Order: sequence, then structure tokens, then C-alpha cells
Amino acid sequence: MFHVYEIATGRLISSTKTPVTPKDGHAVKELPDDVVGVWNNETLTMDARPVVLRISKQQFVESFTHAELVKLFQLEKTDINVEVFLRKLALLEYVELTSAGIRNVLTYMVNAGVITSSRAQEIGGV
Repeated sequence: MFHVYEIATGRLISSTKTPVTPKDGHAVKELPDDVVGVWNNETLTMDARPVVLRISKQQFVESFTHAELVKLFQLEKTDINVEVFLRKLALLEYVELTSAGIRNVLTYMVNAGVITSSRAQEIGGV
């Protein structure tokens, strides 16, 4: 892959699979096609994509299956801890997957039989 960037700033201009001749003030850096990520203006290479740690409430809820959500809402009727979590979730602007609260909730859901430990890992890395 050929990456055209500004010499003065390192800012990425374009990327293409075919060789290109850069304009004045630009340069080309070739990287293997399997190198993907986010362009780094300082190192003039691709950095690994950042791990997503903050997601919307909708993304968080949609990470659960329908059956898991049914179990969770059934449990809400008899378990005050689940009710408190769902009320807190409603107040959040976003879900921080690395927060102690979310990690504890996912662990609680595993112990309550709402999700499996492998699903907790998929959802939040617990």
C-alpha cells in the first residue's frame, strides 16, 4: 500500500494500492498491505487501531442477545441489584467498558446465570 503524506506535517493525504508520484511538498511511503490501522503523523506508519473502551448505551444493550435481556429483565423483578444497575444505565451518557462498575455488573450477571463467562468476555472483556 502506498501512503501519500505532507512532508512538513506528516499528515496523511491518501492511500492507494498503485504506485503514485507525489506533488511538491508530499512524499510516498510504501507499507505492506497487511499493515492496517490509524496513520501516525510522527512515525509515518500505521498504529494499531485503539481498543474501544467507551460505547453508547444502545451499543451496550445491543451486545446482549434477546434471551439474555429477557433473563435480565426477569431478574430485575426480584433482585434489587439488577434494578439498581438498570436505573443507573438509564442515566448514563455512555458505557465505559473498563469501569469497575461495568466489570462488576458483568460478573454479577455471570453469577446470576444471565450470561456465561465467555459472553461476559465478549461484551466487556471481563
